[in-house]
Amino acid sequence: MENTDFNKLIEIINRFGNKKVAVLGDIILDHYIYGSPRGNPEADALCLTIDKDQEDFRLGGAANQARNIKSLGGEIYLYGLIGEDESGETIKRLCREAEIILISAKSGETIKKTRVMGKRFNHPLMRLDYGEQDLTPISQKDESFLYETFISKGNYDGILIPDYNKRVLRAALPQKVISWANQRGIFTLVDPKSKNASEANKFHGATLVKPNLDEAKLIMGESEMDKETLVQALKKKMGSKYAAITCGKEGIITYDGGYHNLLTSAREVVDVSGAGDTTAAALLLSLISGANIVEAATIANYAAGIAVEKAGTAAVTREELIKRITQERDGR
Repeated sequence: MENTDFNKLIEIINRFGNKKVAVLGDIILDHYIYGSPRGNPEADALCLTIDKDQEDFRLGGAANQARNIKSLGGEIYLYGLIGEDESGETIKRLCREAEIILISAKSGETIKKTRVMGKRFNHPLMRLDYGEQDLTPISQKDESFLYETFISKGNYDGILIPDYNKRVLRAALPQKVISWANQRGIFTLVDPKSKNASEANKFHGATLVKPNLDEAKLIMGESEMDKETLVQALKKKMGSKYAAITCGKEGIITYDGGYHNLLTSAREVVDVSGAGDTTAAALLLSLISGANIVEAATIANYAAGIAVEKAGTAAVTREELIKRITQERDGR
């Protein structure tokens, strides 16, 4: 990154603080349980001694996107569904603690993912999923409530629509929000998890579309297309101003009329969970703070590099991001 203007990147990040962002999507509760393996006298199966003092609850799914926006300095409104249950109450508590403004319809069981972690090496042993027995699309009543509340708040600088293919984004809501935003010149970033082109149509017209490499190939129905052709075709198909494709340890490729390949900046990979969430949050905040697509993707790479150095779905702070870029500038 010898041509990188590190001071410009820091200036952009310092403008994150006055941005108002809405996140719309599936809210998930991430639950971590830590235990020590031991012999099982009953069967040849793993047995754990659970350490209740290390039980941990975190915001996941669209709520983790919101947490990343907040920790990077933005003012955040989170829209989605939760159940009238203990997990839903935990979501509300975590949002209050993180100063995230939560607007939720009450429907079904709150989606929760419990990860059983080996205490000694902090690695996952098993995942238990709750609330996914009946993933029916959002009802018209709940969709109307979220949409009317969403547009009543009005003056967002940016809107982030992350797709987890659960309930909230499976009906007409994302296209209604994108159309409303386009009429007002509000920046929209979509992170699709579509299995084919027709599923992706509900995100058509967003300012920036950001799938990962496998998702981009599914949307385009092409598995052999080279990356440069793929990202250009994706932009055209989705009717977007920008396209960006995350490629794991190979970084991000973007297209805005020109092709750019930006390498990742992770120093030590501990856990890739939530790295895509961090990337999307940093991309959106950068672009609505005056960055071009190359500057935004560079900042997002630094943010994701910090995220994968942490265990679990972890948010990156604005201070951490500035510190990392300052270290790069100073050769440390």
